[in-house]
Amino acid sequence: MKWIILYRDALEKTAVSTQEMLKVHDLEATILPIQKVTDLEDEDTNFLLKNATHCVLFDNSLLLEDNTAFFYGYLVGKVKRFYSLTNEWSKNMEFFNNVFLFSGEDALCKALEKQLVTIKEEEKTRDAFSNLFNDGIPYTADCFALYINKGKLDVCQRFIDAGISINCRTEDGTPMLNVAIRAEQEECVNWILNHNVDIDAVSNDRGYSAVMDAVWKNNLELTKVLIERGANLNFTSRDGQSVLVLAVGAGNYEICKLLAEAGADPDIKDQMGMSALEYANLFGKKDIAQVLQKYHKA
Repeated sequence: MKWIILYRDALEKTAVSTQEMLKVHDLEATILPIQKVTDLEDEDTNFLLKNATHCVLFDNSLLLEDNTAFFYGYLVGKVKRFYSLTNEWSKNMEFFNNVFLFSGEDALCKALEKQLVTIKEEEKTRDAFSNLFNDGIPYTADCFALYINKGKLDVCQRFIDAGISINCRTEDGTPMLNVAIRAEQEECVNWILNHNVDIDAVSNDRGYSAVMDAVWKNNLELTKVLIERGANLNFTSRDGQSVLVLAVGAGNYEICKLLAEAGADPDIKDQMGMSALEYANLFGKKDIAQVLQKYHKA
């Protein structure tokens, strides 16, 4: 962001204090006396006006016929936000969405400071979107998923900064957490879990939650991470499978033990009327059956 603060001589102190306030928020601003605005031969002034993204005007006596009015109109047309004291000229600008008018400098400064967090967030979003665009990266959920699949966290963060939801889905309805689980990108999984994600969102293709995908991948560590983060261990998929039924089918003793100890119910029956414990007995998986038996409700 490139802020420019324009002021009439009597308001120089206010301009300087506003510059200091912006500096506290890590925003750089240049202050410029009004009489320099029309100095077209001054290259520095021309550069500032052409590159300004935000403007503050401390002039409470500007008239419509004032010779600086044209330059202010030019700034209104190009900057993202234009803050001004109310005067004869500014009253004619209030229909612009980016113009904010105030009856006094104190009111202007207080309102500006309150809006700075929002302004910085908006700028961060615009910059991230522009960076994606400039690098030829489409701003789509499928492309977001592609970079999650690759474990490219720097690019993934740019999608978030640009405004995409961590709870968005691919075109086939796969949540981003499931994408990371299926790709076994542990760092990405932890990153996603730190972003207010719906941990129990269900994919449209398999009807699996994230923890079911971790079990399906036979990934003990990812299963453990999801358990620690509070995943629902008694969810049943679209075809009626419980997480434990899926784990028994995979024959993974450690995952079955981990799930049972964490509260997964071994007695939930699937569409065939079979439970995880019953499958373990049916398939002769004695070690798993022994673990599940401890949590069986007679």
